[in-house]
Amino acid sequence: MALRRAHLSDQEAAARTKPAEIEVAMKDLVKRNQFVALLAGLIVLTLMDEVVLNFFIASDAQQETEPLFKLFSQFLLLLSLSLGFLLFVGYKNRKKQAQVLQRERDKSHQLAARLASHKLGIDAHAIVSITDTKGRITYTNKKFREVSGYSEEELIGKNHRILNSGTHDRAFFEEMYKTVWKGESWTGEICNKAKDGSLYWITTTIVPIMDTTGKLEEIISIRTDITDIKKKESELKSYSALLKTTFENFPGGISVFDADQRLLLANKSFYDLMEITPDQFPVGKIYADVLKEQLQSGTISFVGEALSADGANEPLSLNKKLKCTKTLPTGREIEIESWPLEDGSIVAAYYDVTEHKAMLKHLSRRNEEAEASAAQLLAAQQAQEQAHKRLIDSINSMRGGFALWDKDAKLVTANEAYRNYHKELAHLIRPGMSVREFLEAGHKIGFWNFKQELPDNWLDIFVERFKTADQYEATFETIEGRHLVLYSTRLPNGDITSNFIDVTEERLREAELVRARDALSHIAYFDALTALPNRARGQQDLEALFSNKQPDSRFAIIQIDLDKFKRVNDTLGHVSGDHLLKEIGSRLAFLASKVPSFQPYRWGGDEFVAIVNDVTSTELENLCQELTDLIAIPVPYENSTLWPTVSLGVAIYPDDASDLSSLMMYADLALYKTKEMGRDGYQFFSSDMKERLDSEASIEADVRHALKMDEFELHFQPQISTIDESITGIEALVRWNHPIRGQLPPGLFMGIVEANGMASALGKTIFEKAMWSARQWIDEGLSFGRLSVNLSPAHLQRQTLIDDFLQSMEKYDINPDLLAVELLEGILLDDQYTNINELFETLSARGVHVELDDFGTGYASLSHLSSLPIDGIKIDRSFVNNIVVNKKQKAIVEVVMSMSRMMQLRVVCEGVETHQQLATVSQIANCSIQGYLVSRPLTFEGMTRWIREKRNVGILTPSGPRQIRKSHMGIASSGM
Repeated sequence: MALRRAHLSDQEAAARTKPAEIEVAMKDLVKRNQFVALLAGLIVLTLMDEVVLNFFIASDAQQETEPLFKLFSQFLLLLSLSLGFLLFVGYKNRKKQAQVLQRERDKSHQLAARLASHKLGIDAHAIVSITDTKGRITYTNKKFREVSGYSEEELIGKNHRILNSGTHDRAFFEEMYKTVWKGESWTGEICNKAKDGSLYWITTTIVPIMDTTGKLEEIISIRTDITDIKKKESELKSYSALLKTTFENFPGGISVFDADQRLLLANKSFYDLMEITPDQFPVGKIYADVLKEQLQSGTISFVGEALSADGANEPLSLNKKLKCTKTLPTGREIEIESWPLEDGSIVAAYYDVTEHKAMLKHLSRRNEEAEASAAQLLAAQQAQEQAHKRLIDSINSMRGGFALWDKDAKLVTANEAYRNYHKELAHLIRPGMSVREFLEAGHKIGFWNFKQELPDNWLDIFVERFKTADQYEATFETIEGRHLVLYSTRLPNGDITSNFIDVTEERLREAELVRARDALSHIAYFDALTALPNRARGQQDLEALFSNKQPDSRFAIIQIDLDKFKRVNDTLGHVSGDHLLKEIGSRLAFLASKVPSFQPYRWGGDEFVAIVNDVTSTELENLCQELTDLIAIPVPYENSTLWPTVSLGVAIYPDDASDLSSLMMYADLALYKTKEMGRDGYQFFSSDMKERLDSEASIEADVRHALKMDEFELHFQPQISTIDESITGIEALVRWNHPIRGQLPPGLFMGIVEANGMASALGKTIFEKAMWSARQWIDEGLSFGRLSVNLSPAHLQRQTLIDDFLQSMEKYDINPDLLAVELLEGILLDDQYTNINELFETLSARGVHVELDDFGTGYASLSHLSSLPIDGIKIDRSFVNNIVVNKKQKAIVEVVMSMSRMMQLRVVCEGVETHQQLATVSQIANCSIQGYLVSRPLTFEGMTRWIREKRNVGILTPSGPRQIRKSHMGIASSGM
């Protein structure tokens, strides 16, 4: 039935009409047979008429009517003959037609069999359904039901919308039915929904079946499942999109050429790296032509085989791998590598290897330095091991027993003699053993022979004395009859040394006992490294000097500080630092041997103190000059030379002070004055220094008052990009509106603020005002890049800095990406800022940017930049001032910017005041600039107008001489 309604060919359509024609012909044949029977009846009637006439009519009457009857009989006979002839002819025709009809009926059966076979084939591979004109399903084949998941009972009579997946809109179906109602077939792809809710795609051909009047009778749909094809198409699109994205975002350049070297495909990086525009090298242009132009211009040199040296039209070798290097005028090197494909085309990749090669050179140099440092360290370790071995050998060679205990009276080490004295307890003598354990064990086995009765708490008394007494002496007698004398001394660091002396032969041991005491005294009052008296000895001597002073006494204290000693430790290692300290100690001892009134002490670290007795001012000044000259003599160290210098501060008794603490403080003040004047010299304490102290005290009081009265405000200096003049950031600078002295820059009060514990309070004020300003600009919709705030070194030492900053940020709801904190580079090298790593990591984790200020002046190590989450650096103005004429400064800036680019650090050049400086900086690299060329520091209102009026536009364009107002003592770009 379904196949009868299918869309048929012309032959099959003709065959479909045969059964109806045969039925009509059969009906016509029956009618003709009935007519033949009628004619036969007429003939019989004619014959019967003759019989009746002869039988019933009289002879007379026959004669009268005979002509008439004869005529009528002849007519009937003629009519019968005619009809008989016609019947014969008709019979022949009917017989012929019956034969034709039988043949057609056989053909019809054959065609029906063929259609049944076609139906089986279609049902096996196609999805077939029939719906009436109202969209109700009247037939479905097995394939239809398998794909949709519905049974025949669930489908028949249901509207075809049961399969609607919602993928197609109403207009889609309206257009489809519009086509079908016009009597035209419709073909397309449709997404249906199965019974289980899954979606499947089919390609559909919808054929309308029209009746004889041209009206739609029913609709046949023949479908093919293309769900897998659709899935593969989707996967192919995704894969193509992925390939395209990978191609476009590949970090290097990629290009594809055909066998004739014509460009087929290239990404953006290809043009960027090759410095060629798509117009200069469009798709279809021959690669050799471009290379020829570049080779002739001298901008390319080949590692592999490419073009000949004169740029002749020798084709590229496309049947093997090619590698070449392109050197740009800027010095960048582009590595090009290509591979041939089977079809004769070639794929090429392009990489910028400039930084890679520079990094390899740098790493090679650093590796050489590391190997040299490792060799030095190994030598130092070997020397230390040898010294340690000599020390152990020396201790073990002592005839008396020696033991070193820590501050908790636990054994650190003991020599062999100590063990020999206590053979019965030798198995207990090991590091970590306490004095209490040692004595208890000896008491249990009766090792100690006490002649007097001991109190119950004798052990507690002994241990307490042993741990707390500066010096302790006790005598023990062993069960063997030997007498041992214990001498213990508590060292300044809390450790305790104990010496056991066998005094059984006291005369023989007396010298060793004295030597042991002297050694202990030397350990307590002399520095092990320099052999100079230590701080404890110096304090004793000074206290004795003041206690025994006479009315005419006159002496001086010299504070001696090695200049930049920390740099020696950081660059050459602590072994080199110890070597330098030892040499300085030797020179001070040498000077003391030449000048009897000069007594030096090792005060700690790189600090020394000297006491000079009975000397005039002139002699003291000559002595200071001789001391600085002596220390300044170069110190050879392995393969290098150390160039030490010292700063001296001198205070004289009784001219400057009459008490020890004041005299030491004044010597320190003189020392700081020397350092302020550039180090490598000496200064005598003067009343000016005292006045400075008093002035600082006055400023301190004013600052505390200013914090209460809110006299501090922020000025702002913008930073712009050298590329497009856009605002990249604004630095907040603190100013003090002093009620009497007017506006003061930070250089006049920040030192006092930090030295007197006010940095935290001022820092919180700066944070509040900076966040408030940022909030105003954000609310007005003004773009300011990133607002940076300087952090005070003293504030860093307080644990509240991070909380203060984050609380202000959260209070004004500022996006941390819009904020940056600036720290002086020198802070990284100062050991007192132990929480610097925590600060960096916490702020970075919260999204706040961290930048190093005045970079290049603090000698920060590259390890700091690589190990800490630093986002940017600010090159100090001292490197920019003479960058136009000073090639060395320009080279330093180039190195710093190159390093920053490799480490992806933001760079700001401070102090840019002229277009010549700007041009030089721009030639080196793209960065941000800050200085009077851009703008002087502005108040909040002025900065707001500056941003609002877009005064940054046009700044980078030279427009004649520009007047720079150097207000505020020329420190507009200084920190805070």
